[in-house]
Amino acid sequence: MPDGWRRFFRQLPLKTEQLLGKPITNDSLFYRLQMSLASKILSVGSNPAMLFACMRWVGAKLFFGRPSRHTLPGGAQIGEWLSFSEYWYFRNIIPKSERLFVEQCLDCKTAGGMAFDIGANVGGFTCLMASRGHTVHAFEPVPETFCRLKNNVKFNGLRSAVNAIKLTA
Repeated sequence: MPDGWRRFFRQLPLKTEQLLGKPITNDSLFYRLQMSLASKILSVGSNPAMLFACMRWVGAKLFFGRPSRHTLPGGAQIGEWLSFSEYWYFRNIIPKSERLFVEQCLDCKTAGGMAFDIGANVGGFTCLMASRGHTVHAFEPVPETFCRLKNNVKFNGLRSAVNAIKLTA
């Protein structure tokens, strides 16, 4: 970490004390929140790929009212992210090894097949398969995640190819 950043974060509690007019102790909630935010800023700032993704995510939220989406092979897009952490975590929603396996299986198959996505989450596999011309039966038990799955299917215009089923107890 550059010395300028170290100096800034070391002086942060002092500057806050000057603003608030009262001392900030190391055990105060405000101090802990401030240091937590500082560590997050440092972790994003020290990783150029994460910094670029964060700027893209924040920019999309500010200018379009929604976070940016990830594009899957085949052109389908996945979004509905609740936080930057989730957006960053799902940047490779279908790992390369799984994607290559699916593509190999699809190479010898014409469109019109059927797939089952058990635990569909936000619909990465569902949208990938449906965008390739297959019918997908997607099962998701978590109501909030099921809503996000349906929104991703709708966004990609895949409602006719996807049968989304909410499994709840």
